[in-house]
Amino acid sequence: MKKYKQHYVPRSVLRNFADSGSVFFLMKHEKGKIKKSAVENLCAEKDFYCFSLEISNRDTRKNHIDYDRKLFDKVDGMIAPILLRIVSQGSVDHLTEYEKKSLAKYVVYQYMRSPAAKGIATFLSSEETARQLQGWSLLDEEFIERVSNMLCNHKLKLLRAESSSPYIISDSPVLWSSTGEGIYFPISPDYCVCYQKKDVDVLDSICVNEIEFLASVRFNISRSEETLKGIWQESHQQHIKSYCESGSPSYWKCILTCRDSSHCIKKFIDSFLEEIGTLLS
Repeated sequence: MKKYKQHYVPRSVLRNFADSGSVFFLMKHEKGKIKKSAVENLCAEKDFYCFSLEISNRDTRKNHIDYDRKLFDKVDGMIAPILLRIVSQGSVDHLTEYEKKSLAKYVVYQYMRSPAAKGIATFLSSEETARQLQGWSLLDEEFIERVSNMLCNHKLKLLRAESSSPYIISDSPVLWSSTGEGIYFPISPDYCVCYQKKDVDVLDSICVNEIEFLASVRFNISRSEETLKGIWQESHQQHIKSYCESGSPSYWKCILTCRDSSHCIKKFIDSFLEEIGTLLS
């Protein structure tokens, strides 16, 4: 079978950040070099949604499983018009219950399909085993339904960017905190979808952009070159420091301060275990 590029952030989402079909992008490990490209070339990798399984213990042949079109053609096609309506109307109030459930399910899929999610599995196992774990999790409809139902019980908000700091999107666009303080998904330079279990202050676009950059594996994408320059040059560190020093401690403040997710998970482990218990119950 001929290999083809499989997008882990769909083009329909990336186009929301484009100007005349192109976006600016910053590669995390290329010393701040910013380039311009069509969205078709970004957040994609050949055979990303493929893994192999041995047919049997006695058979050395392997069954090659490609679940891209089986799963994501439908998922990506479903979400595109919903996001366009949210962006055009600047509100989530008009969404039907079906659309809210579809959006929640998509956010779960987008979180789990990213290179960062596969990277966590790779850290714990081999590359091929990580591909299998990611694939089976995404194909487990019952699990996806359980997580998305949990998300539907959170409060859905639409946040608007600071005028001086439009939202960017990375190759790991859904920022997920199991502490309930906020799950963030930028859907355009102006808007970010947010789910909250607890009624706490939301992150502004400066902080969301910083965490998008920290969460990214390779790509950080923006309509504005200046926005990416500001992130790379750490132009907003004083603003971020002031935010982190205000109010009560939180998981996202911990991430912004120490930039170490494993440390922050340990620090807020009780909240994480509570959320996992909810999913398993």
